[in-house]
Amino acid sequence: MPWFFLTLFMASSAAAKEAPPPLTTADLAPAMMATTIYIETERTKAVSTGMQQLYRDYELPTPGEPEYANAGSGFLINDSGLALTNHHVVDGASMIRITLHNGRQTVATLVGSDPRTDVALLQIAGEGPFHPATLGDSDALRLGETVISVGHPFDFTFSLSQGVVSAVGRRSISSHEIQDYIQTDAAVNPGSSGGPLFNGLGEVIGINTAIFSPNDGAVQYAGISFAIPINMAQRVASALSEGGPVPRGSLGLVTRDGAPHPSRPWPGAEITRVMAHGPAEAAGLRRGDVVLWANQHPIRHTHDLRSLVLARGPGIPLDLRILRGDGTLVLAVTVGDGTALGAPDVTLPAEAESWAGMHLLPATPDAAVAMGVAPLDSDPPGLLILAVDPNSPAASAGLIPGDILIELNRTRITDMDHLRDLQSSRGTATATIWRSGGTTSAVLAGLPQN
Repeated sequence: MPWFFLTLFMASSAAAKEAPPPLTTADLAPAMMATTIYIETERTKAVSTGMQQLYRDYELPTPGEPEYANAGSGFLINDSGLALTNHHVVDGASMIRITLHNGRQTVATLVGSDPRTDVALLQIAGEGPFHPATLGDSDALRLGETVISVGHPFDFTFSLSQGVVSAVGRRSISSHEIQDYIQTDAAVNPGSSGGPLFNGLGEVIGINTAIFSPNDGAVQYAGISFAIPINMAQRVASALSEGGPVPRGSLGLVTRDGAPHPSRPWPGAEITRVMAHGPAEAAGLRRGDVVLWANQHPIRHTHDLRSLVLARGPGIPLDLRILRGDGTLVLAVTVGDGTALGAPDVTLPAEAESWAGMHLLPATPDAAVAMGVAPLDSDPPGLLILAVDPNSPAASAGLIPGDILIELNRTRITDMDHLRDLQSSRGTATATIWRSGGTTSAVLAGLPQN
């Protein structure tokens, strides 16, 4: 071997000996554990509407007793005691008890919660020290990258597991409308919902939120778990901390599933309407274009495009590959704020009726197609939302034009008269809607009481 090769090798070996070894999971574990919290909640047993009225009429104290307890996970995001978890962990809780990694117990209040993304923000009571996690960049994740989960599976508190990133951009796997999940094979079980998913540097890149289990009767880890990307969670948490509505991304267009074609493995999202002065119009998108890809993500159906835009949020640039005629082209568009853009202009027909800020018609196939919506194949077909008034109960619940209202308080809606009959006397109601080929739920509050 020539001497200069030997000298080079010896110098490299010396440099390698001087470089610090990479941090292992064991090195990172103490700091990761310190950021994690154990959450226990209690829910109060519901009292029937008639009994509530009786207590009010006779000025009796309303009884409340714990109905059941729920447990989950979370993690600190600043040194003032703000923490992130899942909406479903704290939904409906009358009390939220927190245990820190050092064993200290306290309580927390709910700052805000967003059921559409399943993200909730808590404020832990008392003074620190609190040890916030370092937040990473979930958009920079690579397949095969090491990830570490900390949670409280089956009440085995502060448990750590390790795996890899199996996939990114998973959608249509849960009831939550906005999905862009990170899939991993890290062991996650009931009790770990809301807990942190770390990368190999000890940075949080996701919130553990769901698992796949082949046995619905005994939900347990089967090698597939899902986490909400931390970039999306940060945007939601920022809006919740300011007390305002969570901004929703919009391109200012309406789409439907494209027509099947033998040359394409998926139909894509066909644009049926473009809003004036919106991001889509500014980018040069036209009615009849079919969106096939967005930022290298395949758009198989209209739900894929909508979910991706909502997950990215306002201000995020997208490169859309579209089919126009016989050719394809790439157009750059920046996601807009759906609240500021409003809904596409709709000329309301005389037969449309209003309720809770929605303008509704029976969701006949002709009416649905005219809105660029895939009709619901059922009888009754539900009620199609043509428009939503700003600052109305429907707008606050996140309902949008093109949604089909199919149930109220878990009862199938037959027509407008039936809808009004189903309205709760408490001023709130739970609606089930059909959107982009799937169902989702929304809570309507501030309704006029019957």
